[in-house]
Amino acid sequence: MRALAIAVVLLAAPTGPATKLVAIWLDRGSPYMELRPDGSGRIGFNENTWSADKETLHVVQKESGETFDLPYAIEGGGKTLKLIVNGTTVMLEKSKQKPAAKAPPPPKTPSQIEAGDAPDAGTAKKKKGKK
Repeated sequence: MRALAIAVVLLAAPTGPATKLVAIWLDRGSPYMELRPDGSGRIGFNENTWSADKETLHVVQKESGETFDLPYAIEGGGKTLKLIVNGTTVMLEKSKQKPAAKAPPPPKTPSQIEAGDAPDAGTAKKKKGKK
């Protein structure tokens, strides 16, 4: 079972020219796209899977199943990514921050959350000794 999981990860992992795309890409300083080394990624708020050849980034959105082929070029010694999106050129800068190794787990549904789970962000913690 473990060998199968490793094989799946290796098959999904980008190889060749695609390895240069593994990064968090910024649009005017804000995160625009994250391409992870396991072949998962995020564009905006949409999780996806991706692969690439020398000139085209292939993206499949996880929720809708839509596919996109985006022509690209890496410029500036690997620090700039030029994408063609719907006929418009989008220039992205490579972040110094590394992308996650793999996609984050999906959020828990209310029925999966247990009473003992740590509170999420936005929930005030009670201080000891005060009511």
